[in-house]
Amino acid sequence: ACAWLKYSLGYDDALDVFGIHGIGGLLGAVLTGVFALEEIGNAAGAVDGNFWQIWVQFEGVLAVGGWSAVGTIGILFLINRSPACA
Repeated sequence: ACAWLKYSLGYDDALDVFGIHGIGGLLGAVLTGVFALEEIGNAAGAVDGNFWQIWVQFEGVLAVGGWSAVGTIGILFLINRSPACA
């Protein structure tokens, strides 16, 4: 799916960084909500009947994505305003 999306959108990701780290991290974070054990992390996952934990993990993914987007935009703005890049 990542390779198909990359070619469909036409962006250059020669090392497949987003496909490996972005999608892998997203799946790992969300699947933690599936397989979490209360004995280990103080919250049961969907395997133990706590399906709400999947949504909690997904909210975390959205928060991290938003925070990263804001930080990236800020850094790009500063680079654009830098005299060396003018």
